[in-house]
Amino acid sequence: MTPAPEDRIREHLERRGGTTEVEILRLLRTWGADGETAEDRERVAGALERAGIVVIPDVLTAPPGTTMRLELAAADGSPVEEDAEPAEIPDELPRMLITGGAIVLMVSLFLPWFTALRGGVAIDELSSGWQWLSVLDVFLAAIAVSAVTQLATDAFEDLGARVVAIASIVGMAAVTARIVSPPNDILESFTVEVGRKLGPFVALLALGLIVAGAALRTSPSLSRGGTVLPDGQVPDSPSN
Repeated sequence: MTPAPEDRIREHLERRGGTTEVEILRLLRTWGADGETAEDRERVAGALERAGIVVIPDVLTAPPGTTMRLELAAADGSPVEEDAEPAEIPDELPRMLITGGAIVLMVSLFLPWFTALRGGVAIDELSSGWQWLSVLDVFLAAIAVSAVTQLATDAFEDLGARVVAIASIVGMAAVTARIVSPPNDILESFTVEVGRKLGPFVALLALGLIVAGAALRTSPSLSRGGTVLPDGQVPDSPSN
């Protein structure tokens, strides 16, 4: 059995978030009416009202060519509040975040991570991340190189981006641990005071950028056109 026109329209509204627009004569022709008589318009208006569909402006008085707004009605008969507009995300944003994060991460290894003072005098040979770290520096450099390589080759597609994100989260945990507990095994022969510098905090920021970029890159709600939809759905065509 073919659904009534108002039932088809209601189903369409439910798929499209509760609202759509259509020209008045096209709406009337859905019922086989041309809109020339008051009886046709009253029949259409009554059917829409019984189906719980609000039409703005009034079907009874809208002249030909008017664009009608159809909305699902709430329990009290008022229009259902429309969902928030989809957030537009530039197509290049994930790539920019990952690339920028990888570059900043590499730079952070050349920045001062800690400062070592012996008798109030700085030990010059202990400064950058390369000098202070033994394994973590290589791991962070590998994350940066892997992130750029994954972008350039799209290796393993979403899986590759997820692996980079997971590695970056592990890197963030390791850097945080170093901030809380600076390395001291390299200083066993010295009586020194160790202070934290800028490097590890820059590395944390860079790793965060990589994680954010990878998350956006693999997000199922990011459509091909760069639009994040509330339910991860691709917008329907108005003619559906």
